Amino acid sequence: MSTVASRDPMRRALRELLRGEGAHVPLDAALAGLPAHLRGTRPDGLPYAVWELVEHMRIGQEDLVAYTLGADHDSPPWPEGYWPAPRDPVPDETWEPSLRGLRTSLAEMEGWLDDPSFDLLADIPHSDALPDGGRRTPMRQIVIAADHLAYHVGQIVVIRRALGAW
Repeated sequence: MSTVASRDPMRRALRELLRGEGAHVPLDAALAGLPAHLRGTRPDGLPYAVWELVEHMRIGQEDLVAYTLGADHDSPPWPEGYWPAPRDPVPDETWEPSLRGLRTSLAEMEGWLDDPSFDLLADIPHSDALPDGGRRTPMRQIVIAADHLAYHVGQIVVIRRALGAW
């Protein structure tokens, strides 16, 4: 089945970027085979565990989606509201909802790409002006999400290598 994103080069490129395709390691590849007992382990000299990064990405991603769609959304306080407290071990009851929430909000953005009526270039009406005078748009939010994801997925790869689990 053909989708809007598969027919429109800009939407297709944004989808590939959001999925980590091309020059980046995709999220699922970075997490594949991670032993459960290492989810909350911080390697010596590194400030995060894999779970902390997954949960941080979930919080940030959900915030980007909620902010884009709703004027009444209150973002968490920066920076403390975007980072979970460290924990080790990280049981499935903690790990699975983090992953599910992250994937759900990423799928929400992908839905925007498939909806021809969703104007990716429209101003987000409740957003503040940017320093250059521009406004936030859904497309900008998608690019920020993809950039944020790629950055932290790269950190996950480094952490896994430091733990000998890559």
